[in-house]
Amino acid sequence: MLPRIHSKGNYQKQAQGNATARGNTARSHSSVRTTDSSKFSKLKEVLVNNLLKDYHRKNKKAGNDAIYLKAVEEVEKILTHGRLTDKQLKDLQRKFSAMDGIPEAAAVSDHAEQDSYPRRTEVDEVNSYRPQPPPTASTQTSPSKRRKQIDEWSVMTLYNDVKHYEEQKKMKEKVKNEQQRTREELAAQIEERKKQKAAVKEQERRVADEQRKKYEEWQQEMKLIENEKLQKLLEERKREAIELKRAQDRKKMQIEEDKKMRARATMEKRAQYEAVLKENEKVLERKRQQKQEERELDERLFRVQMEMAERQARTALAAENERARREQDRQLRLKAAERMGQEMENKAAEVERNIEERVQKAQDEQYRRDMERERNDRLRHDRIVKENNAFLQRQIQMQEEEKMRRKEEERLLAEEMKREAEAFKREQQRNKVLRHQQCMQQKAMLDKQRMMKDYYNENESAMTEIELRLNAPLLKQVVQEKPDLPGELASKINLN
Repeated sequence: MLPRIHSKGNYQKQAQGNATARGNTARSHSSVRTTDSSKFSKLKEVLVNNLLKDYHRKNKKAGNDAIYLKAVEEVEKILTHGRLTDKQLKDLQRKFSAMDGIPEAAAVSDHAEQDSYPRRTEVDEVNSYRPQPPPTASTQTSPSKRRKQIDEWSVMTLYNDVKHYEEQKKMKEKVKNEQQRTREELAAQIEERKKQKAAVKEQERRVADEQRKKYEEWQQEMKLIENEKLQKLLEERKREAIELKRAQDRKKMQIEEDKKMRARATMEKRAQYEAVLKENEKVLERKRQQKQEERELDERLFRVQMEMAERQARTALAAENERARREQDRQLRLKAAERMGQEMENKAAEVERNIEERVQKAQDEQYRRDMERERNDRLRHDRIVKENNAFLQRQIQMQEEEKMRRKEEERLLAEEMKREAEAFKREQQRNKVLRHQQCMQQKAMLDKQRMMKDYYNENESAMTEIELRLNAPLLKQVVQEKPDLPGELASKINLN
């Protein structure tokens, strides 16, 4: 049987307790030498245990030497007389249960008194356990004069007891040496384990310090990174605001430039239109002047023709007068003169008719040309008006398209800014979730390390598997006597 070692290292105290228990057991059985071949030795041991049962239950400890010697004496008396009733057994049990202990002085005096008497030999002691022949009258009256008998069975029993005692002594010596060797090995193992535990503790402390430092550095780095990201974000926002303002200013300037350009184009178109109108007025004025000149020319031509006709008429009248005056002088030439006068009249009428036809034809041609010019002027005016209306319509349409384009650009810019804001918000939320997850992971890791450390600190005083196996019988006895132990500890003890 191996010694029981406590996990706290109270080896000496436990060894002393085990030695005390073994000493008490040895003392309790010193008077009862039990052998496999002696049923009376076993009977004596059973009787002693029955007498001290209530005493052990009451005091919950092993009795001293005096109590055991007293019990052995009572059992020897019972075996000597050979009878024991239930009443006597109960009385003896109550008697020993009421004993709180016999003083050491009484025990010493008892030992001294026993030493003053001659000791019983092993043969006598063994014979006392064996059944005796029925006593005679003389032995009943004076049992002290009864003769002790020694037979072969007693010698054999004594030999067996001596042999068993030597075997037990050798076995005890071997067990003692084995226990001493085991104690030394376990002490070395305990010392080595303490050193290992100290080294592991130191390593864990260093690792925990390094992890804490790394975590603090990581937190500082994360704070710096967050500050840098926030600073960059603020700078980007400022730059975006500046760029947006510049873009808005450029757009405003562009719009103003476009307005000015459109205004200049409109003014240029208007100036061109006015110039065209002025040119048309000049052309019309030139045409009027040309028409006036043509009219004056026609009138001069008509006057010339009329003057020529009047001159011819005057010439004919002068010739007629000359002929009339010379009628008397030129009677022979009267018919010729009359015929000539008629011809001249016909010619004058024809000339007048030709002149009237030419004048009418010139007037018709001039009227036709005037109507053609007026029609062309109306058509040109209508075309110019249509062109101006179409130009103005195109300008209005371009302004409407520019306005719609500007509204569409503003809408797209607003949507883009909204998308960027939502993306930035999602990015912030995602970063926040990532930071929360990292913090939770770091917290879980620290909690795990703390739990491992607490578990290690809690289990530092726990027994190893070897110690549990060595102390299994005692622990099972403790579990049986103490049913209120924690379930985990009780199950662990029962498993081992």
